[in-house]
Amino acid sequence: MNILYYIPSISQSAGGIRQYACALLKTLAEDTEHTYYVLHNVGDEVVNEILKDNPQLVAIPAQVGQERFSERLITDATKLVNQILKSRQKKQFDIGSYVNRICRKYRIDAVHCPYQHAPYTNIPVISTMHDVQELHLPYLFTPLERAERATIFMGIAERARHIVVSFEHVRQDMIRFFQRTTENVSVCSLSLENLWFEGFSETDIVPARKLGVPDNYCLLPAATWPHKNHIRLIEAIARLRDEDQLFINLVCTGHQTPHFPVIQETVSQLGLDNQITFLNIVDESTLYSLYKQARAVVIPTIYEAGSFPLYESIFLNVPVICSSVTSLPETIGDQRFVFNPLDVSDIADHLKQIVKDDVYRAVSQVNNEKAQIRLRNRNPLQDIKNVYLKLKSAA
Repeated sequence: MNILYYIPSISQSAGGIRQYACALLKTLAEDTEHTYYVLHNVGDEVVNEILKDNPQLVAIPAQVGQERFSERLITDATKLVNQILKSRQKKQFDIGSYVNRICRKYRIDAVHCPYQHAPYTNIPVISTMHDVQELHLPYLFTPLERAERATIFMGIAERARHIVVSFEHVRQDMIRFFQRTTENVSVCSLSLENLWFEGFSETDIVPARKLGVPDNYCLLPAATWPHKNHIRLIEAIARLRDEDQLFINLVCTGHQTPHFPVIQETVSQLGLDNQITFLNIVDESTLYSLYKQARAVVIPTIYEAGSFPLYESIFLNVPVICSSVTSLPETIGDQRFVFNPLDVSDIADHLKQIVKDDVYRAVSQVNNEKAQIRLRNRNPLQDIKNVYLKLKSAA
């Protein structure tokens, strides 16, 4: 089969979705049965490096992959007409999208979109759904945001021939909320081989002071979305300062979203400006250095389909504690390192232990080693190839 890997606009600001798309592309590069054409127009260094290292992946030239203005007009007009026809239960028109043009040119058999989108095309589409957290945590979203996500996700449910998820709990959400079935939603775990940091070594570590952070710190690598739960972690740090005279430094990396000013205000109100450092998005060399020098990694999220920072902490063998939501307890594999993300006291207790108790930290690292074996004992490429086989059989 010829597969179009559709990531036209994935960039660093996409956070975990970008990491997923890049990790999956590395996995697909190992497939010798199918040919992959990669549509990517952003010029992302990581994607370009994957393409450079894997010449069997065919990069679609920018002049071919860019959507033309006329194509956008035709696509939008056809979508509008089809909405009217659908409401009247009449046959809809094929959409003459630029994706169809690309599919014709490269004789594409299936379009694989590794994020929450289903491009308009007559070719069978495989879409990845990462989460539907607005259905579980609606108070984190405005009514407009919930309506937009509902529209987008219902569109995916209607257009995608097959949906891929990384965890069983997301699969059950697809079946429960979007009328999918066990036959057209598949759980395909990510490969945890060839991770981004495996090209680095101890000699690449940049000292903390040169990075503008204190020598002794905990690390939270996460975009500043409300569900990442920065504020409760910051409140836990303030509580440890006030009640235990324990001064914990926190370094935060990741995309600074519109929620960031609220977090900054909380830091200032609690008088923690000297203990909390925000670095925004950092390059891989800096992130590697921050992981390797951290006293511990803390993941306080209140919703997460799956956590790349947790995987990274485990495989870099950094002591780590995480919240008790979705797949995180299963991933870490030991309840001693799991806390209630809605309970500031519980966060503070675990944070104090991971910072102060060397025995607890050592046990965390032993647990990481066990988790590495368990997490690598899977075959994600075969899972994806099984999805392609289902499409081919149904054709």
